[in-house]
Amino acid sequence: MNCLLGFLLALAATPFRARPLEARRGGIRGVIAWASVGARKLGGFVEVMLPEGIWCRMDSYLYRLRLLQEHRRKRAAYWSERLGLELPEKYFAPDGSLRVVGGAAFEIPNEANAPLNSDQAEIDAVDLKILASGSQRCGVVDGCAVTAQGTPDNTVAVAAGTALVPSASAGGGLGILPVGAGNKTIEDMDANPRYDLITTFFFGSVLLHVIKGTAAVEPEFPITSLYDTNGVFIMVPLAAVYVPGGTGAPTITQDNIIDKRMFLGAGSRTTTMFVAASNASPQAKAQADYLCDGIDDQVQIETAMSQIGSVGGCVTFSEGTFTLGDQIDVLAGIHLKGQGYATLIFRNANDPIINIEDVNNTEVSDLRVRGSNTNTHDLNRGVQVVGTASESMIRNVWTEQTGYDGIVALSDVGGTPSHVTVMGCHVQSSFDDGINFNDTDFFECVGNKVRDLTDGNGIHISMGGSNGVHYGVVQGNIVTNVSGTGIDIVGSAGAGRNTISITGNMVFDCDADGIQVQNAIGIVVQGNTIRTCGDNGINMFTCSYCTVAANVVYDVNNDLGVFYGIYLNVTNDSAITGNVINDVGGNASDEGAGIRLGNASRNTVSNNRTDNTHSSGIWLSATADNNSINGNVCSNAGAGRDVGILVAAGCDNNNFVGNNLSIGNTTEFTDNGSGNKFAHGVASATHTA
Repeated sequence: MNCLLGFLLALAATPFRARPLEARRGGIRGVIAWASVGARKLGGFVEVMLPEGIWCRMDSYLYRLRLLQEHRRKRAAYWSERLGLELPEKYFAPDGSLRVVGGAAFEIPNEANAPLNSDQAEIDAVDLKILASGSQRCGVVDGCAVTAQGTPDNTVAVAAGTALVPSASAGGGLGILPVGAGNKTIEDMDANPRYDLITTFFFGSVLLHVIKGTAAVEPEFPITSLYDTNGVFIMVPLAAVYVPGGTGAPTITQDNIIDKRMFLGAGSRTTTMFVAASNASPQAKAQADYLCDGIDDQVQIETAMSQIGSVGGCVTFSEGTFTLGDQIDVLAGIHLKGQGYATLIFRNANDPIINIEDVNNTEVSDLRVRGSNTNTHDLNRGVQVVGTASESMIRNVWTEQTGYDGIVALSDVGGTPSHVTVMGCHVQSSFDDGINFNDTDFFECVGNKVRDLTDGNGIHISMGGSNGVHYGVVQGNIVTNVSGTGIDIVGSAGAGRNTISITGNMVFDCDADGIQVQNAIGIVVQGNTIRTCGDNGINMFTCSYCTVAANVVYDVNNDLGVFYGIYLNVTNDSAITGNVINDVGGNASDEGAGIRLGNASRNTVSNNRTDNTHSSGIWLSATADNNSINGNVCSNAGAGRDVGILVAAGCDNNNFVGNNLSIGNTTEFTDNGSGNKFAHGVASATHTA
């Protein structure tokens, strides 16, 4: 046999009325986990192999399952990792056998221990099906003990508890649900004895039910309604009640009741829930705490989060598609985790898909989110972090076809998000920004890929409003084929200094600027690669005390406007150093400079290299005063101006030292300003246009 489930089901299909000697001499007491196994014959035993080469032994004379040769700590770690259960060591015996949570295990007593008669020691086919039900994740979590009530004599009492109940949603599902305490009446006796089964099931609510057996000289357990035609349990067995032959109402004592609860060990599974999609694999569905039906799947997802509660934990999704009728509101302390690209969360409406609002310590990872693909849906965001939410991580998430931003963190009237991390995500085909931090403090945007946006910017950071952004990192991202700016940083006039670094990013094929920083103080733009942008490679507008260093900018080639490799526009007290700029195009004489300073003062432009620019290598225009232009190499300026460094009228008191302007330029230097100082090796400063 290839698996324990198949082994048990095969046994269940075999008639057991022959009463084999072993069955009468032995008993079964134990828990079976839902794991693929192998089996082998070894002496007087059948040994069953669990995953990772660990064996259980089924004593063919005692019918006892137990784990062998592993101590308690290793078993706790094994089951916790393999099944997603957090099982404390107290649930394991010293020999490594798995104990149950909340009560006695499923039992077939030894004949000598049968409380009423030998029939109770026989193995019934339904016994084996109940054992196999554990592989279908159907059973008891805790409680639900069945006892004789005493008054009246023909009733049994079911204690409150929790069960993993099939059909836990209107469309067919499965979930951990509370079972209320209640009493059930056993019908009158028949001429011959019979077995009744006490069960619980879901039909609009969790109900208790008695399945009446068929009377016979040697009675068997009833199977009517216990499981469907495919062998899938639709009820959870709790106990078998032996009803003797006779007339009138039976007197039920505890000796008539044999415990048939199949404990799943899920009582300790308070911090991990598994939710399966309606189109998930049978294996995934078999392990699910909640099974979705493909309609309003947020109901099962949010119920799973609520089951975890304030302690916090992980809701894991299976592969497959989860279709939402409303947004998923993530609870505090919850981690939503999928199976990578194979897990799809879909919402076709003008609403957010996953919403993290005013809660702390959350994570969304390893799943795919798809939106409405409608550009009028300006609320259809893939994942959004809102309000006072803090310590939020969005990791390895794919977003696609959202009507608005793919991933966004934004403030509202209640407050500002903080400590938000977006890492390793793939954002594509959004109708607005790919990733948007709007008035978010302490953020990280690291290692993401953003592409194919029909509108908006690849990565957008807004520092406007009274809250503002103060600390952030944009690092190692790849942005390509966006209709707006690749990376866009926008502050507000009069805002304070910000500590934001934009480092090591790659920006390709943007219709607007590669990187734009506007109304900001103290921004670092370093080590980025920018190619094929329609506007400027790097545009610093109304900034101060910023650093633009060691960037590579090339193929800035939009012939329809006035754009530059690096543009300092109304930007002061900043450093532009060590950048490489190649192939800057333009269609008029002053367009297409490698570096332009316009209305910019007290900046240092040093050790940059410009080559093959349309007009000039470095251009000072308007009132660019008191700047230091040192150690730059400007070569192969094109037909627009064909000059290494061009200083326009009104640009005064600048200092030029050690610039190399002799390679491929018709004119090395043109100075139309006044009070400028030179030490660049040119014979005089009288070169004019």
